[in-house]
Amino acid sequence: MRNSKGPIRLNAVIAILIVGLIAFILYLYFYVNPAQLISTLSRTNPFIYATTFAAYSMNAFFSSLVWRNLLKNLSVKVSIKKTLLFTWVGMFFDATVPQLGWSGEISKTYMLTKDTDCNTGKVASSVVGQKIFTITITDVALGLGLGLVLINYRLPFN
Repeated sequence: MRNSKGPIRLNAVIAILIVGLIAFILYLYFYVNPAQLISTLSRTNPFIYATTFAAYSMNAFFSSLVWRNLLKNLSVKVSIKKTLLFTWVGMFFDATVPQLGWSGEISKTYMLTKDTDCNTGKVASSVVGQKIFTITITDVALGLGLGLVLINYRLPFN
């Protein structure tokens, strides 16, 4: 018996990303004062924003590598390109859907399951494992940063 689900094409995922970008630009055009936006952007330091974009891109890349290795351990074969693309789409959903951070994981699980026709449980468990890994790294980094702030700066107590 043939499965009626077909793989998700990368063109469809890229089209979703482009539609999201167009929606964001339309939002800026209709709800943000363009003159004020340009004035604010002219006073910003582009190096800081370029560094932030590079760090966010590295976060997406390493996050997709973690996810791919978790999938590989569960015998799900998927390319780095697809995991990176699905990770970007998941980050887009996390940024746009007002929810507590699981919309991106749900979308990644759905897209990869539809694309590879593999067990949904394997994909979902890899996504949850990747989320736990990411939260652990974030909490450790925030804890170390807080510790450094508390050690190096005195708080004014009156």
